[in-house]
Amino acid sequence: MKQSTHVCRVALASVVLLTGGVMSDLLPARAAAQQATTRADQRKWEYCSITPTLVYKEELGGHRTYYVARISYHRPAGTQQETIESNSSDEAMSKALAKLGEDGWEMTGVAAFSSDTNGGATVLYFKRAR
Repeated sequence: MKQSTHVCRVALASVVLLTGGVMSDLLPARAAAQQATTRADQRKWEYCSITPTLVYKEELGGHRTYYVARISYHRPAGTQQETIESNSSDEAMSKALAKLGEDGWEMTGVAAFSSDTNGGATVLYFKRAR
């Protein structure tokens, strides 16, 4: 009986030591994950949007129709706009999307938007870390 009690104690001590070693290895990883989450929660974002628009312009001798992908950069000081023009709506949007992707923007949403100036349009929203 004494020998089996001794074996049980040794086995229990071994399990405690091994478990303690594994747990101590996990603690730094858990702390690092918590720090990464905290940093992500404190991250600041900037936002922009793309609005496609058909432009009909009266000119001498007739009219001109073309497409514009209007990129709006939404900042605390106000909105800055950039336009990309093309004879094709697909090409204007492709160029605008490629530009934002190259600059590190990530698309976050799409919404239908209506106003007096654009009638109705689909607006694509983007964000990136500052």
